[in-house]
Amino acid sequence: MKPAPPIHFRLKLRPEDFQVEELADVRPRRRGAFRLYRLTKSGWNTIDVLLRISKRSGIPIEAFSYGGRKDRQAKTTQFITVASGRDLSMRERDYAIEALGYVDERMSPSRLLGNAFTITLRDLDPNDVATIERAIQIVARQGLTNYFDDQRFGSRDQAGGFAGERILKRDWEGAIRIHLTGVRAEEYDASRDRRAFFQEHWRDWKKCLTRAETVTERRVFQLLDVRHGGRTSYVAAVNLIPREEVSMALSAYQSFLWNVIAAEVTRDLGESVAGLSGAAGDYLFYILIAPDALARMRRLRIPMPGPRPRFADRRTAELYESILSRSGLMEAGFRTPLLQTAYLKSFPRPAHLKVDGLRTTEVGEDDMNPGRRRLSIRFRIPRGSYGTMVVKRLSVG
Repeated sequence: MKPAPPIHFRLKLRPEDFQVEELADVRPRRRGAFRLYRLTKSGWNTIDVLLRISKRSGIPIEAFSYGGRKDRQAKTTQFITVASGRDLSMRERDYAIEALGYVDERMSPSRLLGNAFTITLRDLDPNDVATIERAIQIVARQGLTNYFDDQRFGSRDQAGGFAGERILKRDWEGAIRIHLTGVRAEEYDASRDRRAFFQEHWRDWKKCLTRAETVTERRVFQLLDVRHGGRTSYVAAVNLIPREEVSMALSAYQSFLWNVIAAEVTRDLGESVAGLSGAAGDYLFYILIAPDALARMRRLRIPMPGPRPRFADRRTAELYESILSRSGLMEAGFRTPLLQTAYLKSFPRPAHLKVDGLRTTEVGEDDMNPGRRRLSIRFRIPRGSYGTMVVKRLSVG
């Protein structure tokens, strides 16, 4: 089906327009092995601000732990722990770190409960405000499909697709080529130019070496120059990519496949559905859904594509197998014995996203767009789900 045009709005014009508060199972004490902090920031991603604090304090970055990476283009609050008793509390223009006490375990994703969001939509047509408010009431009652959002697919090359797909299909040259030449949406100009150079001179390894800057680029092009290409050389080159980056590439493609399966489940269960274009495919939302179908959606866990998936019912298994067949992947495709740095595993992910406390908090004139309206909403969702996906669902009415 052709995706319907969504309601027009503008998001994140100011950091305060997108506020995220981390909810976690942490109970500060007077003593403990790790010092617990509340980190508030805007204009920084989590890694970069922790590197900044590490450098200023002289405490190694390895001593810092966190539960989740928070967006640069937002005002966010999260918990971090530091393996040091020193008080690192400080307040700068774009970030602040506040000591809360001590805990006995490092902060990690397993301690996250979810996130609370306060989001302002701007540049709204006055007639669309009522449509969004009606959608808020519907989503508060029946939730939405628990898709991975576009930010999950940041490693996808706009032309070449997913490096993770190439790995699973044993296209080792394609995988390393996407990794070194693929253009991401938020790539810096200098990096784009260098990647374009690699693309233009691919297989001229000596020439590529003249522009190599990162450790991985130099190591890969040196290896390929010595071995002169070939399948075993490309396998070795992929194994030179840092483990975390390979894992992200595989997870991105795995998440994409999960989204495709979830969209088919949504089409299967919804009485009325609406589509919306995304960075790596279309999202499909149920607008009307029968009570029994909604009850099934709330219970359903769709396995992440991987070895030995487990299904709650035969229909989900049929959709899963059909999509993997169309993608050119069978279960054996998820086994990557030649890949030494990472692997995929299957685990269940809820198909349904329950949105707690969803409500409008403010409606008024948009001071940044004269003659237009702004609308602010607030809600809570579990860890692993995306607040931006709630906004996307509201935009289709």
